[in-house]
Amino acid sequence: MKLYILSLCIFLSGFILCLITYDVQSVYTYSYNFTHSDINNFNTGFLFVDIFINNIILCLIISILGFISGGILTIVLLFWNGYLLAIFLNAGFSDLSLYELMFLSKHIPLEIFSILLFAKFSFNGFFFYRSIIIEKKIKFISKREIINLIYPIILLFFSSIIETL
Repeated sequence: MKLYILSLCIFLSGFILCLITYDVQSVYTYSYNFTHSDINNFNTGFLFVDIFINNIILCLIISILGFISGGILTIVLLFWNGYLLAIFLNAGFSDLSLYELMFLSKHIPLEIFSILLFAKFSFNGFFFYRSIIIEKKIKFISKREIINLIYPIILLFFSSIIETL
């Protein structure tokens, strides 16, 4: 549970820092006024597969490379994704109504939860290296921890479908 809270705090710190420091008007130089009909006319087709693959690649980077780096890469990617979400919401509030913004971001809670589950796995790299350095023994990853990666994959799949609805 502590690793979930740590992951969420890192993600939220990037989000909050962006809200405090990012000036949308100075960076967001053009304005395209999206309408709800533009959103409805967007052809999603099999776009959910592309979104799913993109999210899986990000989460595999977070989990595998995060594990290898002892969680350092995970911290950077969680912080950066929180920062990017705040940019998206800031830009969205500039051009979209609250309804349209909520419509476009309906998948985000499920996606964030999935990313946090992958991040929890990657923080085990820290404990792996700590056991090698301090205890002078190798603690292998259990089957259960690897099987627990199936749940966030399923969540990402449903999130990508929801994102394209």
